[in-house]
Amino acid sequence: MLEKYDIVIVGAGPVGLMLSACLSRLGSYKIKHIDNRAEPTAIGRADGIQARTLDVLQSMGLKRPIWAFNPGLIYEVAFWGATPDGNGIQCTGTSKSYPDHIDTRYPFTTILHQGRIEGIFLEDLRSRGVEVQRPWTIKAYRYHGQDPEYPVDIDLERLDSFETETVRTKYLFGADGARSAVRELLKIPMIYKDPTVHFSIVFNLQRAGVELASLPETFVPYRYHVYSDESRGRKSHTGGQGMAHAKMGFDSREGGVVVVRPDGYVRCIVKLIEGRKVAKALDRYFSGFVPSILINEPIQSML
Repeated sequence: MLEKYDIVIVGAGPVGLMLSACLSRLGSYKIKHIDNRAEPTAIGRADGIQARTLDVLQSMGLKRPIWAFNPGLIYEVAFWGATPDGNGIQCTGTSKSYPDHIDTRYPFTTILHQGRIEGIFLEDLRSRGVEVQRPWTIKAYRYHGQDPEYPVDIDLERLDSFETETVRTKYLFGADGARSAVRELLKIPMIYKDPTVHFSIVFNLQRAGVELASLPETFVPYRYHVYSDESRGRKSHTGGQGMAHAKMGFDSREGGVVVVRPDGYVRCIVKLIEGRKVAKALDRYFSGFVPSILINEPIQSML
C-alpha cells in the first residue's frame, strides 16, 4: 500500500518553503517535502527581503525570528561612477529603496543571508510537523487515474544511499529552480531570453572586519548610505563603531556593486563584459575598505 500525501513538494528553496509554510497554516494537509541538497543554503544566492515580502512574512508570524538576527536595513542606495578623468569615482545619484507613494509598513530592504531565512522557515515547519527530507530527488511520475483522489504516483530516490520510495499524491509541485527535474519530467520547456550582460558574484575568503572609520574619504559625505548592524536602520556613525553595512554600486554603464553584509563578509558583483575597469577601480578605491582578496585571480581571469 503506497503512502498517500496531499502534495509532494520538490525543492526547499524560498519558494518551496513558503508553500509548505502556507499550507501548514491553512489546514491539516499531509505534505511530502524533499530537496536534493544534503544541507540548506550555506553561501550566496541572495541577501535581501523586499518590503512587500516582509509584509507577508509578518502576517505569518515570521518577522520576529528574522529580527532576532538584527538584519541590516537599507533605506537608500548610493550609485557611483568614474570621474571624467577616469582617475577617481564620484556619486552619480542616490535612490530611496521605496518611494513615498509605495504604501508599506517597511520602507526598506532587509538584508539577511538566504540560509538564515531558509533556517527560519525550516524551524517553523518543524514546529508544525513538516520535515524536509534530504538528499532526495524525483525520478519519475505517473498519472494513473486509478485513484481519483490521489491520481499521481511519484518515484523518489535518496542520493546518498540510492534508497527508493514510491508515494501517491494529489498534487506535485516543482520548486527546484532553473534546472528543475520536475519540469524536465513533465517536458515543459523553459522559455527565457539570454541576458545581454553577465555578472559574476564573488565572495572574499575571510571576514572583512569593516568599520565605518575605514571608509575612503570619497564616501564620507554619504555616510547616511552606510548601515550599521547596531542601528537597525539608517544611521550616521562618526566614531566608526560597529560593523558597516552598505550597498554601493557603480552606474549601469560600468556595472558593479559592493555589498557589505551584517556578518562582516563582503560581496562583490562585477559585470563580466565591461567589468575590467570596474574591478581595477574597486581594487584602487576600496583598498582601505575591503581586503584586496576580493579582486583576485579568479575574477580577473573571468574578466
